[in-house]
Amino acid sequence: MRTFTQDITGIDGSAARLQGYVIDNSEEMDPDRRRPAIVICPGGAYRLASDREGEPVALADAR
Repeated sequence: MRTFTQDITGIDGSAARLQGYVIDNSEEMDPDRRRPAIVICPGGAYRLASDREGEPVALADAR
């Protein structure tokens, strides 16, 4: 799996972080599989993101 992180600063000085995950295909099972892109926006009240809302949701169906 490849990952990337990009910090983004808004014009008002607010900050956000984009974390991306690119799941590798299995050579044994459909090595040419195409995967859709999805956006997951975890958290509430624009203050924090729970540890159970972001990465676990993104990787839940990584099969």
